[in-house]
Amino acid sequence: MTIFEKIWLRALAPSLSITVIFMGMLTLQACSAEPPVRTAATVDSERYAIQHTVKSQHPNRDRILSVQLPGSYYEQPDTRYPVLYILDGNQNLELTRIIVNSLADNGQIPELIIVGLHAGNTRGKDYLPDLVDTNSNRGAKQFLEYVEKELLPFVDDQYRTTPYRVLSGHSWGALFTTYAMTEKPNLFDGYLAQSPNFNRKRRPYFLTRMETMFAQHPDLESAYFMALGDERKLENGFDLMIALFENKAPETFRWGASRLEDAKHMQTRQPGTRDGLVHIFCDQVTATSGEKNC
Repeated sequence: MTIFEKIWLRALAPSLSITVIFMGMLTLQACSAEPPVRTAATVDSERYAIQHTVKSQHPNRDRILSVQLPGSYYEQPDTRYPVLYILDGNQNLELTRIIVNSLADNGQIPELIIVGLHAGNTRGKDYLPDLVDTNSNRGAKQFLEYVEKELLPFVDDQYRTTPYRVLSGHSWGALFTTYAMTEKPNLFDGYLAQSPNFNRKRRPYFLTRMETMFAQHPDLESAYFMALGDERKLENGFDLMIALFENKAPETFRWGASRLEDAKHMQTRQPGTRDGLVHIFCDQVTATSGEKNC
């Protein structure tokens, strides 16, 4: 065990029971006089990510989420942090952690709590709205209810959060991010969409929803950023969405888009997340520079 790990564990000692397995594996289990009824948590020692299994009623099933805390979380017990929620967190948490730490160290964004939502075997059902496909078994509306009524209150109760929230997704996850904004535009402050799958079948649905949202919320202050790589089947929908933003978006709506010409579909996550976070937080004064980034 390194000196850093010993110091970190000492800081957690009042609230955690510790089991050490001498193969580089470390497990921490939360304990208190009144343990949480709905959750089980473990800590991954390599990445310092806390994993929760939460019983959900939307629908009735267990959902897994991993929480990555900023480096100063235990050193500054009075500090609260904005939260970045990422879809497909079982795949994207480590990548996002590296991006966030780099941007925060350079003063481009504040330190963030990162919450990764594990997709599981209901990914297609959770991320796609009913009207996108003829398959009536889609469940984006129900998944959004889980996010709003269960996930956000759970994270706010367990961790020192600020009200500022960002939702990020890739591919089908980007479709859900876009759907969530058009359904509940004030639930998050920022929305990131990497390689949104606005193909020929789906783009009319999302363009209509976006235009309706702008008409119903003329003073909308949310931020949205989308990125697309070398993905020819998705280019038309991407360009039509940009045209809609240029012609219909309120002045208060902060949108941005980037074309990553050399990136394939799975390669847009890293640059799309990086550019999107800088865009989302560009109007905030950073502690490092004392100036806005845009």
